[in-house]
Amino acid sequence: MTRHGPDDPQLRAAWRRARRRVARDHHPDVGGDLDAYLASVAQVDARYAVGPSRRLAGGRVELRRTPWTLVRRSLRRRLRRTRRHVRSFRTRLPRRAPGALRYTDLS
Repeated sequence: MTRHGPDDPQLRAAWRRARRRVARDHHPDVGGDLDAYLASVAQVDARYAVGPSRRLAGGRVELRRTPWTLVRRSLRRRLRRTRRHVRSFRTRLPRRAPGALRYTDLS
């Protein structure tokens, strides 16, 4: 058993399907109840002999945080890619279109 499900690929696929089914039915983002969602996920994990979910004392859920350096790097990469696509798109627009890059030939 690994942290992310059973070792057997078929069991892992069934476990993931069951967890997704529970999420579709009970997840708070789709209008479900948090306690019902966490209880259902714990039942699915117990059925497939997966370790306990990341639940802390008092019913709180442990949140994993992404290091800010990775977030900033990802955002910078996306921003650079977006600028490149916008620049490429604007050069292909006809001159009369708003937002088109207009270059004048002075020769």
